Amino acid sequence: MKIKFLAYQENLLEKAIDKKEARLYVFDNSKNLCKAREYYRRPFLEKESHFITMEELKEKLFPTGKLVLKEEKRVLLLYELMTEEEKKRLGIDYYFDLIDLAAGFFNFYKELNEYQLEAIQGLQGWQVDKYRIYQDLWQRYCRKMEELGYTDSTLAFDFQYFNDFFLQDYQGLTFVNIISFTPKEKLLLERLEAGGYDLELILQLAEEDYDRENLRIRSFTLPENPLTEINLYSTEEDLLQVLNLLLILEKEKGAEEEPLPILDADFTNTNYQRLLSPDKIQVDKDPAFTETGIYRFLENLYNLSLTADKSGGELKLEINALLRASFQKEFRAYYGLDNLALKELQQLARDNYAYLNENMTNSYGNFLINYRGVFADLKRVYGSRNLQEFIAFLEEIDLEKLDEKRYRDNISQYFDALVELNSIEEMNIVSSWQRYFPEKVPGFFRLVLNYLRYKKLKMAGINSTDLSYGKISPLLSAPHLKADRLFILNASSGIIPGEGIDTFLLTEKQRKENGLETGEMRKLKDRYSFFRHIFSSRKAFIFSLNKLEENITSSPFVEELALKYALEIKEAPLKARDYAAIIGNLFTEGEETLNKGLPEAIIEEDQLLLAENDFPREFSLAYYKYGLLKDCYYKFYLACLHRLEEEIIELSKEINPAFLGDLVHELFAEIIRKTGKNLPPAREIVRETVEELLQASALKINNYYRKYYQDILFPKVEESIISFFKTIRTRIGDDIRELRTEWVPAGVEANYIYENDLTSIYLNGRIDLYIRGRDKSYLIDFKTGTGQLKQLDFYSLLLANTDLAENEVEKSIYEVFEERFVYGREGTEGDLLAEIKERIEDFFQGGQYSLQYKASLCNRCLLIEICKVVK
Repeated sequence: MKIKFLAYQENLLEKAIDKKEARLYVFDNSKNLCKAREYYRRPFLEKESHFITMEELKEKLFPTGKLVLKEEKRVLLLYELMTEEEKKRLGIDYYFDLIDLAAGFFNFYKELNEYQLEAIQGLQGWQVDKYRIYQDLWQRYCRKMEELGYTDSTLAFDFQYFNDFFLQDYQGLTFVNIISFTPKEKLLLERLEAGGYDLELILQLAEEDYDRENLRIRSFTLPENPLTEINLYSTEEDLLQVLNLLLILEKEKGAEEEPLPILDADFTNTNYQRLLSPDKIQVDKDPAFTETGIYRFLENLYNLSLTADKSGGELKLEINALLRASFQKEFRAYYGLDNLALKELQQLARDNYAYLNENMTNSYGNFLINYRGVFADLKRVYGSRNLQEFIAFLEEIDLEKLDEKRYRDNISQYFDALVELNSIEEMNIVSSWQRYFPEKVPGFFRLVLNYLRYKKLKMAGINSTDLSYGKISPLLSAPHLKADRLFILNASSGIIPGEGIDTFLLTEKQRKENGLETGEMRKLKDRYSFFRHIFSSRKAFIFSLNKLEENITSSPFVEELALKYALEIKEAPLKARDYAAIIGNLFTEGEETLNKGLPEAIIEEDQLLLAENDFPREFSLAYYKYGLLKDCYYKFYLACLHRLEEEIIELSKEINPAFLGDLVHELFAEIIRKTGKNLPPAREIVRETVEELLQASALKINNYYRKYYQDILFPKVEESIISFFKTIRTRIGDDIRELRTEWVPAGVEANYIYENDLTSIYLNGRIDLYIRGRDKSYLIDFKTGTGQLKQLDFYSLLLANTDLAENEVEKSIYEVFEERFVYGREGTEGDLLAEIKERIEDFFQGGQYSLQYKASLCNRCLLIEICKVVK
């Protein structure tokens, strides 16, 4: 094979293309292929040359006549072949646990085939056991593929299938800048050459850096006198990197016919297309199907199926999952859910409901009635007996409600995926889906979502424009162009070079001993890609991130450039301190400014002042409200005066502490209602009441913890209730004159503790349990968590203007789970009243809803995103 070496400043793709002969041009990636086509002009009335990738060439030269299995179907078959013992030893419970391991498994055996290794040598300990499992699996996989009449790309690359008919019309093959061939690819080249084909390899590499015998790169030597002007910059943040790129691009942009090339070393992980306008910067990244409304809609149905409770033959949807779905515009549009429906669902969440059943959709003023569509769809899905019936449901989804005009092919890609999935059951790959998933329907949903997530889409109505400054492409797969000016982003440590090679089963040392590609070779390939782009340009601008606190510095390749050519890694022109000026330029100046017309005093210091209409004529101050007033005037304003509530409510699977407290209060109240003054109640009454309330609260208890609550938590509550009433009976005896639960003393609204021109304030609250005996009264507050003794004083103040004011009162908190009484001190009510009055007076005297940072309160406050208070 003839090998031709080109200098870095030569135009590789232009030099490689022979416009006279009909040749087959072979590339290592599709980007080089597409760009090379632009240099080709077919000779008049002559046979046309053909452009192809190396992988496509293998498919053409090794036709098997069999159906080729790809991706998901191979993994499904592999799982089908696994024994229970193999699953146990590999830590696999269900199908989705296998996916990552299967990717490594298939890559491993593809590599063994490419490097013509029959067996791995030098394995140690645990590796021997794993390798034996993998070998058994691979042999069964190969036999099953043969039995079913299928193949895959690894099995097809076998010389028993070699057929060169495809090459008959071409005068030779030109391999364009493929810097490394595997041993089996090398054998293929020898077979082609022996068959009389003219083979040529065009390389843009110094001849001394190439290993002719093994047909692979062996080093990359930096040129002594490069013709490239190299500029190195570092920034402290990714956003600053982009801003500096735009700044320099604007200066460098001339009358080029094409946008300037921008190569991103971290292209997979960056999302610059969401930040930059395509009119300014194009990003060579097709959106993933995961970004579509169709995908988000299916994902919501999946989450609902995953968390649904089907106990008792009734479908109940978890409100947490339903809320998350309802905040998605696609889900709301599909089922016709308006804001009132969402508000009602949020209120159910605030009322501690964990589930919504279908009967509830007929209540609440018909606000929830459209959720019946969700129930209908999920019921149909749960009726699917197999994957084909499940796919039939997906095919009938009204995609007009989910379509987005910005995509050109989202609908066709969706149906293509369904067609591919629909064939699985016809291919005899899966014997029973019960073995694959713990639950069939969520498993089907996840299978479909996994299939769709790898689909790429085309944007509609977006065409490349010569007016844009540049185009961002992935550095490692960008076409090998000769650029006038080149920009590289994210040339940082850990990104370029990459972290090395996947060490599936083998260590780096073992890979080298067995003749497989090593991490060192992978880094050499990264090195070639990085430096080739630079030295093939006239002028290069290279940006790297420098975040010492995150251990991110410039790439070793950048450091090497700086050392070799005595270059300075300069700080980029724009720095973090320039953000204010940058952001200021984004806003309109002059008469349209946002602060136009505001008084100077407010502009200088924004203050939220008390206003006449903030308070009603009479204001009820409960202990909870007083706590907010004491902690933060601004929070008091938002939560108590404007009743600001959290929009996106996240419910935990555990019982909400507030709901648990309410439930325990209700238990005490219901038992007292049943027994009256006949204390203590019989154990049977307590148990019966607990069971009744649990049944009545079934939709408020998440199924995830239900057994724990039934078997452990509520039996504990039951014992505590019995202990409480026994203690009360012992202390008070039979002479109970009066017994009240959940009691609001009459006349509290007439007892103002503070009055001014804005409002009159009175104390208000609900006493958990009040017992009047012969000699004194008992005021008891039930707590399932920690309590405050001051709350007992607050409740005592409610009795001040009643006919019970003269009674001696014993105050106590009963800690339910500790089965313990905590007693308040006598005569402390007056101190609390004085404190409350003083706090209210200070608040009104200040005249504003001021705020200040208190770490213990602010760090856990939900409203901190509104007030933005800082230390």
